[in-house]
Amino acid sequence: MMFQELLKTVQRNISTVRSIIKVNEKLIRAAFGDKSIITQEWGTEADSIIAQLTQDAPEPRDWRIYDHCAVVTRLYAIYERFVEDLIREWIQLLPDLFPVYADLEDRICNTHRIGVARLLLDITKNRFGHLSVEQVTRGLFYGASGAGEKYELLPDAFLLHEQNLRKDTLDMSIGND
Repeated sequence: MMFQELLKTVQRNISTVRSIIKVNEKLIRAAFGDKSIITQEWGTEADSIIAQLTQDAPEPRDWRIYDHCAVVTRLYAIYERFVEDLIREWIQLLPDLFPVYADLEDRICNTHRIGVARLLLDITKNRFGHLSVEQVTRGLFYGASGAGEKYELLPDAFLLHEQNLRKDTLDMSIGND
């Protein structure tokens, strides 16, 4: 399949999240649960090990709340990365599927032009330090002019984080003006 590696990465990342949830739940039960069961499983040193592991542990409820928040945040990051990688790969395939730029849907061409313009405005920012003005404009020039060279669609022009993460909303909610 075309995007099989992306799916494997997502599955591996979600599996890691599940494993961490299970380990943390076991630690919570070990720290705050029935110590006799732990002593039976781990032996006489269990109390000492648990005391060392949990000397700075929060209350079980607070620990679980933190875990749940971390899981939601991590799952969002996994999802966002998957979508970005999927878009990136698809965008890189489009010139092979549609060798003539004008054959692309208007929506894709418009998004590309707007994205190139936004990149040109922000090209001096660290996030786009890997790009030059020539790289940003080359694909649009070759595509729009049909100058004989194969056009490229620059994935960065389609993946603008300020839109994707609703930056303005986040800034307002955390009090950054």
